[in-house]
Amino acid sequence: PCIMNAANEIAVQSFIEEKIAFVDIPNLIGNIMDNSGCFMENPTLEDLLKTDSEMRIKAQEWIDNKRN
Repeated sequence: PCIMNAANEIAVQSFIEEKIAFVDIPNLIGNIMDNSGCFMENPTLEDLLKTDSEMRIKAQEWIDNKRN
């Protein structure tokens, strides 16, 4: 859920800013989920915050690569 939430927040904000199309939102989220390589059975708060930050960066990179 942490990964999906981070990707979703970046995707929706980018859509609002007209950086990506509406149909790109699930593509971005799916890509980040598929390529995150993260799963922790019992993550700590520190783990969640780090994962959130890393996934936001990856989501932004996906957007930047799509726009170039």
